[in-house]
Amino acid sequence: MFSKIIDFVKALYVICRLDAGPQKLPSSTALLTGSLIAYILGRMWVESLDHSIAAAGFLGVFDALLLVLVAGVPLTLLKFGNRILQTLTAMACAGVVVCIAQLFLSFLLGDLPLPEERFTRVVTFLTLPLLLWKVLINTVLLKSALSWGFLPALGLSLGHLLIVFLVGGPLASGLMG
Repeated sequence: MFSKIIDFVKALYVICRLDAGPQKLPSSTALLTGSLIAYILGRMWVESLDHSIAAAGFLGVFDALLLVLVAGVPLTLLKFGNRILQTLTAMACAGVVVCIAQLFLSFLLGDLPLPEERFTRVVTFLTLPLLLWKVLINTVLLKSALSWGFLPALGLSLGHLLIVFLVGGPLASGLMG
């Protein structure tokens, strides 16, 4: 059991270094379920730094559902349904790693002696590389899973990100007041 966890962490490490595709992870419904729950909780925690708990919860679920659609629909349409479990697991697990890194950086930056309006902009600017890292990880995973080139996979990954920010953010703000 312990060796399987170590193997999983090693595979996730290689994926986060952009050196492997989703096929490095096992195909397991239980693992996918756990990783999606962890992704939702991670996104909720990150979003709770700027939003109410209800809005952060909505954004976490919205992001996870969109992640499932972004990977699942093209894989199903291209008749690569057998790759869905591994691809979604890899994307969700890598998203959890990025969430942990964002939280760590946000807590480190929490002691900056800046006014509130400048603090938010500085934290956003300094966490931008983590956001770009997430986009690159998802791009590499989608490229490998869909057997596409880099640019179409990047477009799909950026589309996910833009929908979360441009649709999910305003929806969460509107629904939660």
